[in-house]
Amino acid sequence: MGEWTDKAVREKLNKRMTDENEILNFVARRPDLLAGPGGGKYGSSNFVINCPTIGFTKEEPIIDQVAPENDTQS
Repeated sequence: MGEWTDKAVREKLNKRMTDENEILNFVARRPDLLAGPGGGKYGSSNFVINCPTIGFTKEEPIIDQVAPENDTQS
């Protein structure tokens, strides 16, 4: 996690960045513009974000249509 410094906001350099390598290179070059939370050093926040990947194919998915073994319907 990071936050733009007041200097970055004042100079209108606080642009949207979505690529991790772009962000890391930017912080290496300009640590005065992007900092860690509360103005600390930019780096790991020691938490994991679990965003599952969603994939799409051109084919319809195969749906398992096997009836349950213990069907209690009468």
